[in-house]
Amino acid sequence: MSNPSIITLPLPLEKRALLLTRYISLLLLSFWLFTQPLMANTDSELKVHERNLVLLKQRIREVDNELSKDKQLRDKEGSKLRETEQEISARTSALREISRSIEAQTKRTRQLSEEQKQAQRELAKQRALLAAQLRASYENGRQEKVKLLLNQGDPALVGRMLGYHDYVASARSAQIQQVSEQAQALQELEAALTAQLEQLNTLNEIQLAQLGKLEEARSERKTRLAKLEAEIAASGEALQRIQSEQGALQKLVASIRKRLSDIPAQFRDAKPLGQSQGRLPWPIKGRLLASYGQNKRGTSMQWDGIWIAAKAGTPVRAVAEGRVVYVGWLHRYGLLIITEHTDGYYSLYGHNQEAKVEVGDGLKAGQLIAYAGDSGGHINTGLYFELRKGKNPVNPMLWLTKN
Repeated sequence: MSNPSIITLPLPLEKRALLLTRYISLLLLSFWLFTQPLMANTDSELKVHERNLVLLKQRIREVDNELSKDKQLRDKEGSKLRETEQEISARTSALREISRSIEAQTKRTRQLSEEQKQAQRELAKQRALLAAQLRASYENGRQEKVKLLLNQGDPALVGRMLGYHDYVASARSAQIQQVSEQAQALQELEAALTAQLEQLNTLNEIQLAQLGKLEEARSERKTRLAKLEAEIAASGEALQRIQSEQGALQKLVASIRKRLSDIPAQFRDAKPLGQSQGRLPWPIKGRLLASYGQNKRGTSMQWDGIWIAAKAGTPVRAVAEGRVVYVGWLHRYGLLIITEHTDGYYSLYGHNQEAKVEVGDGLKAGQLIAYAGDSGGHINTGLYFELRKGKNPVNPMLWLTKN
């Protein structure tokens, strides 16, 4: 029960509005004070990230410059093979983009064609209705209003009939306008369809030209590869070359680790890779052409990774969250991608046909990073995959899921 001695008077509207304004202002001020440190931290983190990215790319360019001075990479036939394979990769990438454009254009062409058919059906329908109206109008004669006035004695009925006549005439005029607009729309659709077909034909011609040049590059690659193999066989340097190849990769990984040691990677929610044994997804599916620890070409040198067979152009995916620290061409490893993970682990992907990532890119497990190929001067197509703890290779089969 309320106390009769206390009388509550409602505040005037102006005072209530003033209090509400002050309350909202206080809320906004509190929110601004709360978010300022957060925004400052975000801006600071962004600037640090951008600076680190620039620095990372600069360091990797320095690594590439070191590699270019390596005697093995200045091998005459090996160097020409690299140039040819890089051309093949570029043309393959261009063809893939053209194919996507052709697919999109074909889809749009089909849509326009269907819209055109629908517009033609609707136009034919409206023309039929208009023709029926015009025939009825012709049968009634040209002096419709005069006839109505002469044939009807009741003024009220005459008024209603004249109103109906005006309504029909107005509807007929609107229908004529609608048919005219539909005819115009149909013409525009036909013009758009013609333009789409011309673009499609142009893209097809470009694709055929690129395919021709790609086949020429592949033929040249085959010749270069045969010369390189003959050169190796004649000199009896197979073992030395294998040792040199593995040494070049070892040197590359060590150089990357050293130069990027002061540029920390950001792995916000990534689990320690050392705890992921037996749980990493395969970068690509296929049978093994070579296993970890297996001897190379009948020599005492062993494989530091696995070679997985796959068709050229098969998508290659990252096995874990990380960042891309190298994308480049290394003799016999071909187009190589190296990614850094937690706990000082690195994953290496070789023999790629085309790379879809750049140095500094962050990765999620399962993300597309490349397309498999035969780069590095190989006959078999597929992917070479390594996993390293620091600079030392480990058996990737222990980390990958069981097939």
